[in-house]
Amino acid sequence: MVKLLRVILNHVAPECILLTETNVPHDENLSYFGDSDEAHMVYQFTLPPLVLHALNRGTAKYLTEWASNLPVLHNECTYLNFTASHDGIGLRALEGILPHYEIEGLLESMHCFGGFVSMKANPDGEDSPYEVNISLFDAMQGTRRGTDQWQINRFICSQAIMLAMQGIPALYIHSILATPNDLHGVQVTGRTRSINRKKWNYKEIQSLLEAQNTPTHEVFNTLKRIISIRKNELCFHPDVSQEIIDISPGIFSFLRKADNHAIEKQVFCLFNMTATPQEITVKQRPDLSDQTQWFDLITEKSLDNILPAVILQPYQFMWLKPCD
Repeated sequence: MVKLLRVILNHVAPECILLTETNVPHDENLSYFGDSDEAHMVYQFTLPPLVLHALNRGTAKYLTEWASNLPVLHNECTYLNFTASHDGIGLRALEGILPHYEIEGLLESMHCFGGFVSMKANPDGEDSPYEVNISLFDAMQGTRRGTDQWQINRFICSQAIMLAMQGIPALYIHSILATPNDLHGVQVTGRTRSINRKKWNYKEIQSLLEAQNTPTHEVFNTLKRIISIRKNELCFHPDVSQEIIDISPGIFSFLRKADNHAIEKQVFCLFNMTATPQEITVKQRPDLSDQTQWFDLITEKSLDNILPAVILQPYQFMWLKPCD
């Protein structure tokens, strides 16, 4: 059916993009690309729960393993990357990727942070977790150890990962606005998905955006700036390749490389997934560690001999370019 839709679109509206939204296990989801003759884009359903797990658990182990095994995409195919939507954070995509006990630990944290877990009925009559219903901002209140002071930093880090990875990023409005859990909405509608579907009053949100000391103001303006940086960087084009660099369990990192008229361009993306400082060690990659000077697109600072001597602070991230 998808292939038929693609044929029809190619004929009557070749400028259109066919996007599939299939909350199923990862391999099945990717099958909707077909042989470059079905979907142009698929929702990257594995990304939201894996990023959430990595930041909640303080380890990039499973996120790195999964991202390292993403297939090379055919021409005119890419992912729609997202971390939150009007629905919950789907869990089916984690099948075969996260051990059962890791999923259980994540769900326990989400309950502690005010979230709900929706279940689905299986053919054998048993129920299993289907999705987490929670505001992503409140899902970042803390880690397995409980709440802490790093909520905003942790949340911004999650969005920076999504914005930098290969594909086209999609930001949910309640992520841009750092909307907390709407438990009143759940009470009114009787639906747990309403927790992340708050209907803002315009004057209320305007007041929060204008104030200098609100999470809404800080998150909105920080993301606005990061999006602007991304928009002007060639290496974040969806066709640019992505290579995962396994540095340590506490660091998620990858290299985006573009070749423009034989001049190699690259951005080295580094994310501290923990609440403790992490040292960057890439001596096994002389093409990275031998660079004498890098420029961080986020801080807009040139850094001499940054690798391997840089320390990333809790949930800090860098988008590094080699200086000309």
